[in-house]
Amino acid sequence: MTAAGAAAGETAEFTFRPAPASAPVRFRLDGARLARDGAWRLDFGAITGASFTNHSLRGMRLIRLDLFGPEGRRSIGFTRPRRNWRADPEAEVFLSLLIAVLEAAGRDSPGLEITLGERGWPRAVMFALGLVAGLGGAGLFAAALASGASGERLAAAAVPMLMLVMLGAALTMAYGPWRKARTASPGALADVLRGVRDGLAGQGPPKFRSLAGRERLRRH
Repeated sequence: MTAAGAAAGETAEFTFRPAPASAPVRFRLDGARLARDGAWRLDFGAITGASFTNHSLRGMRLIRLDLFGPEGRRSIGFTRPRRNWRADPEAEVFLSLLIAVLEAAGRDSPGLEITLGERGWPRAVMFALGLVAGLGGAGLFAAALASGASGERLAAAAVPMLMLVMLGAALTMAYGPWRKARTASPGALADVLRGVRDGLAGQGPPKFRSLAGRERLRRH
């Protein structure tokens, strides 16, 4: 779809489909304000928080920027099959929109930090899913042992159960309430996304590379 000028102070429009089967939506960036198809508007100076998530789930790549303001959460998301999302021309439009939004938010909301990963109740949900997966995998394996199943059957069942436990452990550790969420400045995240966008042209495997030479966004 389309993207039009995104320089500071200029009006820019970005049109793309958030998901393969969805209708196109249009975002308009006009100076200090972002609007989506007349559905909502948000002044960058009114942003109180933001989060960026990049997930791979059931073969799909889900990328989302959430902006929080006086009227709640405003989301900009993009979902495509994980294997070929880079080949979709709308991916460049979406990333260009995120870059423009982050640059404007950094300009009009000094001190704003972007949470890397879920925040609020979605973070609690991910933690709960991790507990369920980890305990479920361990419980299933214990039940298989108690049932007296043959060694061959146990070996065949061990791999998926172990993967379930590992997934649960990873989610629990990543989203535990004791773990402080990582953050990045809008400018640093914009630079990372610019590198990803610029890597689309060669159709190579662009990464969500390190912030400040250390912290790494969720791996592509």
